[in-house]
Amino acid sequence: LTPLVPILDGYQQGRCFYCGNKLFDIHVDHVIPHKAIQHDEIWNLVLAHEHCNENKTDYRPPKHFVQKLIDRNESVLKSDLPLKEELKKVLGITPEARYQKVWMTYSLVKDYAIWGGSEEFNLEGDKFYRELLEYLNTSFWERKIGGR
Repeated sequence: LTPLVPILDGYQQGRCFYCGNKLFDIHVDHVIPHKAIQHDEIWNLVLAHEHCNENKTDYRPPKHFVQKLIDRNESVLKSDLPLKEELKKVLGITPEARYQKVWMTYSLVKDYAIWGGSEEFNLEGDKFYRELLEYLNTSFWERKIGGR
């Protein structure tokens, strides 16, 4: 999935899908776990920090991340970005059809535990987590020079 990083980055503007911080240690992640749906279709792929992706593992994401995925896909479809025809082909021609397909697919993972333990889990609102990632995103030398 690594060849998809530049394409997905164009959609996410260098930000992690889950926490919203600037990307580093980039992983391509399946929002709806690959283990549950067994495909690598672009509509379900996002860029995430290694840490965010590895913590999510095969958990089901809270619903707000699924809605964020739907919103991202609809934004791509309204743009001149590549792969918009592919999204229409696999998800449907109308916004309603696409919405239904994503939520139906999400329902396939109902037996999986939710990442973070509840529907309210939101990395973007977790100040400590965001500060930790910002710190990790700052190179050792930047910290050393800034600390003089």
